[in-house]
Amino acid sequence: MTLAFTCMAVHGRSQQAETEFTESWLITAKLGSGINTNFRSGRPDLYVGSVGLNPQFAVVKGLLRVGANAAAIYTDKKMSGLFGPTLAYRIKTFKTENFGSIGNLQLLAEANWGTNLQQMAGGGLAVELLSLAQIGLSVQRDYKQNNWWLQTYIAIHLKKPSSQTDRYSR
Repeated sequence: MTLAFTCMAVHGRSQQAETEFTESWLITAKLGSGINTNFRSGRPDLYVGSVGLNPQFAVVKGLLRVGANAAAIYTDKKMSGLFGPTLAYRIKTFKTENFGSIGNLQLLAEANWGTNLQQMAGGGLAVELLSLAQIGLSVQRDYKQNNWWLQTYIAIHLKKPSSQTDRYSR
């Protein structure tokens, strides 16, 4: 009898509505900081600063978002633009007992092309907090200029995913 109630409780928890990575648009504003390096001692590491927008849409509800990057980058005393596709795969959700999810851990994949001949591919990890903000770390390899870009970033959600509301509640 106790085993039956335990199985029903576990099954009920697993059937809760997914509140993250919903099928709607999400737009984030990113502010990044890091270095541009080739890991050789002959050349100093260069500062990288960035500001950008990242619209995303969940293509697999609760699991996978696809989007685009558009950023202004400052490095090597030059301003440039970076553009490209991005993927976010939800690895883990951090849940509480009574209040649902407080955040999630995401695996990121990106490819970017820049106005100063950058051709980059890479990825990283991000933590999304309360569907309001993200903090993350990314590593990208610039194959055209033979450099590595290591960046941390903070992002706020400009347009949160819309939740389904009851049309009769007003």
